[in-house]
Amino acid sequence: MIQPDGSIQANWKGQFFIDKSRDIEFQIVTCRLKGFIDPQQIYNDDNGENKSKLFFLSKGSYSILETNEDTMKVRNLMGNAYIRGWIDKDYAVTGELIITSDEKHFYLYTFQSWAEKNYRTYSN
Repeated sequence: MIQPDGSIQANWKGQFFIDKSRDIEFQIVTCRLKGFIDPQQIYNDDNGENKSKLFFLSKGSYSILETNEDTMKVRNLMGNAYIRGWIDKDYAVTGELIITSDEKHFYLYTFQSWAEKNYRTYSN
């Protein structure tokens, strides 16, 4: 969610597998992040600069249940999460999610999504 002051809030939810055999399931219990828009960053790719995209950065914490289907063991994984990326004028978002439990090892996921606009109506 993008606030009028440029701050952002994000939630990550879902279920995923990292192995082809799908033996280990990861269920995101909670992942809440807060951050900000940085208008000084300019998007640049093979087509050149695109000043209509806004860069954002956020940090938070996560809790994930890891279930091994073969052994039926369940572990609760916790740590820090970071999201960085770009929001375009239609609120389409592309970016990277980074999770780490010890600041030495991490997983990086790329994603595409949509940002939610937070409109407030003012009247005189």
